[in-house]
Amino acid sequence: MMFHKSIYNFIYKKSSNHWVFYNTLYGSIVILNDEYKKKYDELDKNICNDNEFVNSLITQKFLISNDYDEKKIVDASRYRRAYGEKSAYIRILTTTSCNARCSYCYEKGFKTEFMNMNTAEAIVKFILKMPKMEKIYIHWFGGEPLLNIKVIDFIMKSVYSKLKKRGTDVFVYFTSNGSLLNKKLCEKARVEWHANYFQITIDDIGEKYNKIKNYINKSYNYERVINNIDYLLQNEIKVILRINYKPFEVEKVKKIIMSLCIERGIKLEMKKQIIMASGNKGKIKEAQEILEDYEIIPMNEIGIDIDVEEDQETFEGNARKKAETIAKTLNGKMCLADDSGIQIEFLDGFPGVFTKRWHKGTDRERNEALIEKLNGVPHEKRKIKFVTAMALSDGEKTITAVGEIQGYVADALRGENGFGFDEIFELEDGRTLAEISAEEKNQISARKKALENLKEKLKN
Repeated sequence: MMFHKSIYNFIYKKSSNHWVFYNTLYGSIVILNDEYKKKYDELDKNICNDNEFVNSLITQKFLISNDYDEKKIVDASRYRRAYGEKSAYIRILTTTSCNARCSYCYEKGFKTEFMNMNTAEAIVKFILKMPKMEKIYIHWFGGEPLLNIKVIDFIMKSVYSKLKKRGTDVFVYFTSNGSLLNKKLCEKARVEWHANYFQITIDDIGEKYNKIKNYINKSYNYERVINNIDYLLQNEIKVILRINYKPFEVEKVKKIIMSLCIERGIKLEMKKQIIMASGNKGKIKEAQEILEDYEIIPMNEIGIDIDVEEDQETFEGNARKKAETIAKTLNGKMCLADDSGIQIEFLDGFPGVFTKRWHKGTDRERNEALIEKLNGVPHEKRKIKFVTAMALSDGEKTITAVGEIQGYVADALRGENGFGFDEIFELEDGRTLAEISAEEKNQISARKKALENLKEKLKN
């Protein structure tokens, strides 16, 4: 078998004849019945003949190519986080309990647990042992995180001043229903917790809100939450307003906004949303950092799964086609799409738009094949470009931008840090992309250049 089971597969029985398959590295999750669970088990004996099932497992990363070292990938990721990146994101669940009983809540049935002080102390030690970062984002989550204030108090008082003394900027976020706040606690959130943002969900107004939230304590209601939002704003803590709605409930959203703006006098700053035609976390993060005036949302988070055929003659054409096709399904929202690949001058720009599909082997096999194609070609004629094209479309108007980096095709595979073509992409200083740090690579990224060019076009 050319593939093996991922070591990060986690399997447990959901019911009498259904199994949950979860991959902790890639985030893939499927539910299989006993028949397919048996087929999965038979893979070890090479007796499974269901090619469609096998291909599905490969796509979902439950099966991994034999030449792919997952442990090495994880180790490299840890190294990059520790030494190659300037920021860290820490999400802390103080409790799985909540004082609301929202009808749509996905956490129903979770075992109610509260973080104890032993765990809180371990988190403090973990944070303080981290390598020095320029930025650390601490996100308080739950359940309802404010049900366990003592843990928040302890951790923030233990780490904030020490991190600041290191020169680390600390950003503090809360995801909360807002009902447990009051004037005094909002002041505490500013002074002692150094809170920057609270994300609070408002699904309707008045009694309709109360019905949706169904608070255990009926004194916690719409009026109380709106007053608490006022208290947060008075303490210069920004509030991110989240509204859950169905496609036919747009008028409800307008009603909520009108109520807050006109009737309550609350000033709202609304970020335009950009739906990105990708689920890649790295791409999402990079786009969000550069296009900071917009909210970048992966299309799979809003239930869109559209496969657009990349049949155009240029990277820019493929990016444009994807962005425009998906944008037409978004009811006025913008879609951001990209396409990228390499062009080798001696081969007349080959593989170009066929970069991802000209060779069916592994990255290493593909790279070796390219080196073979250039066998005997002198260094000065081995010029290569990595090109990324970005397209942003609302279905009617489209903006495109391109970024690229240039170098030479190395005469041998070199480096351990990269992926794709990194080990054969030689920079002017003689190092390949796989021989430089993640930080250096991010600074010269073709995608970063394309996004920066796109940002400039958006200003005009």
